[in-house]
Amino acid sequence: MSHFSNAINSALAELEWSQTHFSEASGIPRPQINRYVRGTSIAEPGSFERMLSVLPPHLHTPLLRAYLSDLVPSGYRHLVPFAEAPNASRKKNALPDGLDAELRETISTLAHLALEHTQIRDLLVSLVRTIQR
Repeated sequence: MSHFSNAINSALAELEWSQTHFSEASGIPRPQINRYVRGTSIAEPGSFERMLSVLPPHLHTPLLRAYLSDLVPSGYRHLVPFAEAPNASRKKNALPDGLDAELRETISTLAHLALEHTQIRDLLVSLVRTIQR
């Protein structure tokens, strides 16, 4: 599977959207959405933009990174920070087992917001440093 495919699957799972719902919302034919989900095709820029237009903003960055990562040849990903081993940091910093779904969703939402807003990032970093003292 491609990074783009994984990102779409994650977004649809998080939103509890079916491929049909995503297709209807974005105006992209369902068979094409299915090809993206299976990793057999990557969206053209116009289709990608239509996908982003119907997804919540916190999903834009991970989806864009995955989309662009698949466009970079694997032998050159080390030259592009966002394309280099996208899952490596996830394993290292994975959330501990035993967290309930609501807490996992809250942490995920905060992480996505922190990517988009430096003030939220700074606030979270400050909070963790304060708690660890």
